[in-house]
Amino acid sequence: MKKINIASRTTAWIVTSSGVLSLALTGCGTPEPKKEYKIPNAFCGMRISPDLLEPTLPPGKKLTIRFSEAVGESSCSIVVDKKTALSITTGWREKGTTALKVAHDQIGVDLTEKISKDESYVYSGEGAVSKIDCPNHSNKYRRENYQLFTQFFLTDMKAKQSETKALLFGLTKAIIASDECTPKNS
Repeated sequence: MKKINIASRTTAWIVTSSGVLSLALTGCGTPEPKKEYKIPNAFCGMRISPDLLEPTLPPGKKLTIRFSEAVGESSCSIVVDKKTALSITTGWREKGTTALKVAHDQIGVDLTEKISKDESYVYSGEGAVSKIDCPNHSNKYRRENYQLFTQFFLTDMKAKQSETKALLFGLTKAIIASDECTPKNS
């Protein structure tokens, strides 16, 4: 019997008398990729626990935050190694709009696996939508008959529904405490 080293962790045994080839795999493969970046606890005008973000982000080396605002809407993207991993949008919609309606507007992503009884939030392993109550708002773009919503979706992976739900509640709480909902100068 002749032993041939095929790769660093794989050994092949060739039995020459019978012509049978036998492979013994001993943990071959590459090590699992790691998250080498630090997850911030504040970004895009809100504070949120990195523990809520961590399970929804992929492995990689560098994390970048991109933020933009338009009339009545803000967009925040978390980019890992130049690829958008998580997109968060917060904006005002007409009163009477449900989270389910906002979720259906998200083309190509099904965020409706779990729906709250009052339809104030929906979520799936791909993301979530929540209606946010802002009793002390003074946002200059908000009109009388409008309601604030936040939505996010994962662009490269799925998370456990419990993880996206926890992130949704964390984002909702952070947005209520942010200038978007409760301005510091009011």
